[in-house]
Amino acid sequence: MADLTKPSTIASGEEILYTHVSTLWDIILGTSNYDNIKVNGVKTYVAKVSQNGTDAPVATVIYNTLSGVPVWSRSGVGSYLLTLASEFVENKTVGFSQLLLNNVDDEWITHFRRSTDNLMQLDIYNMSSVGVDGWTAYIKIEVYP
Repeated sequence: MADLTKPSTIASGEEILYTHVSTLWDIILGTSNYDNIKVNGVKTYVAKVSQNGTDAPVATVIYNTLSGVPVWSRSGVGSYLLTLASEFVENKTVGFSQLLLNNVDDEWITHFRRSTDNLMQLDIYNMSSVGVDGWTAYIKIEVYP
């Protein structure tokens, strides 16, 4: 039987059995023992993150293959840090952010970047370049080998 954790073991033309599909769905849904699979060695973090008032952002992690669970903090109005020791390698780390705005009149800008090997920084500000709190966003980080 093919091992779905090693795609190269499924030979061309090989019959895919129900157990293959079941195992694949377990992996996709995160209910398998293979919940830390990296695609081509790329470590990935995906989360829906919300922040209110002076509180630190709170993440609902969707997918994480980083070496640990990063910790969010608020460093000031519109400025937030994501910390994980020695994870965010220079010239190999990319951050993506997408705000979910409640008011169609809101025009906010995000700037999400690697700051050090230990920190990613997210800045959110309005069109007047003033930092803002109270938001929800999808965040994705990719760390390439």
